[in-house]
Amino acid sequence: KRMPTEPDYRVWRLWIGVTLHDNGLKSMLPNLQFLRDHGTANPHLWKGLQQLISIGSHGGDYTGYVCDFLKNNECVKSLSLSHHAIIGDEFVMSLYENNSLHELIIRDCMISYISSHIKKMLMCKKWKTLVIAKMQLACNPVFEGLATNTFLETLKLKRMGYFDNVKLKEHLIANMTLRHLSLSHNFLSYTDATEIASYIEANPRLVKLNLNHTGIMPPGSISIAKSLEKNTHLKILKFSNNKLDANGTKAFAECVKQNKTLVVLDLAFSSVVGANAIIRNASSLKWLDLARSDASIDQTICQILIDNQSLNFIGLSRTSGSINMELVEQIIIHNKILRNIDLLYNGIRYDRNLINAMRQNNTLCELIISGNKTCDQFEDPRIK
Repeated sequence: KRMPTEPDYRVWRLWIGVTLHDNGLKSMLPNLQFLRDHGTANPHLWKGLQQLISIGSHGGDYTGYVCDFLKNNECVKSLSLSHHAIIGDEFVMSLYENNSLHELIIRDCMISYISSHIKKMLMCKKWKTLVIAKMQLACNPVFEGLATNTFLETLKLKRMGYFDNVKLKEHLIANMTLRHLSLSHNFLSYTDATEIASYIEANPRLVKLNLNHTGIMPPGSISIAKSLEKNTHLKILKFSNNKLDANGTKAFAECVKQNKTLVVLDLAFSSVVGANAIIRNASSLKWLDLARSDASIDQTICQILIDNQSLNFIGLSRTSGSINMELVEQIIIHNKILRNIDLLYNGIRYDRNLINAMRQNNTLCELIISGNKTCDQFEDPRIK
């Protein structure tokens, strides 16, 4: 970004991507030296350059450069590592010596022994964000370190497998600083689900919880839903690709009826049975996804959605229920709050009346109707 009279050399993010060859980082050093030289005239430059370093590679002798970077400055705030074959003791020691990092992201690296080091670092470092994804490592040491940590606000553990021998309740309950917890794409048992439900009730700072693709069955889903009935802090719950039977759906319908704090509820692909009960009670939600449920749009649901003054997004893709397109058009005409409607792959037919309905609405930003059918005579190019 340049000002009219004076160049602004501040560089806030440096990304060194996942396609580095052996000498990739070495070849960049002259450029970094050039930027550092300019930094003597503009102190914002070198400090800004070191704000975020993202390094990914499948090999190469560059670890020493990264370690020196971490050891010799107090400006690096975020470090992202992806697709590393081996990270040795030198790197681990450089993390111990660095006191400026606020965010550590490790994805798809073969460093299973690092979990014990992360436990120790969680006990003494002031990290605010820790992301570990697609790693075959023991989760128990990570949660043990979390129990004594008072700084971490975001913890994301993705594709770690089974949480065997992890005492979720014991270690999570001990931590009351987390605001964002993501355990997506792991396998969580019924016991895990009930312990997470207890944590939802206990931690007043938790505002976002991601449990997508965790294999939680109906009994565990009911526990999660019941923990939210009187909750006054959690705002976002992502719960897609789990299992809800009729009782689970009833529990979530009661949850959204009583809970006036929750604004995002994602139940997509969770086999929701009786989904219209959730729509009827969604008077406070802003974002609701019921993809691949049995939701339908009949006259009653149409009037409920017309009168709803909170929903900005509703996802009804691939539903097994009946979607009446004439009623959808009425919703588009009369509801001025909805910004996004997803009706993907419902086998519905639409015609020129949809265009006329959209002409009367100046607030809808996105209408997804791919995978449906137009009437034979519908050739109006304005649909594009």
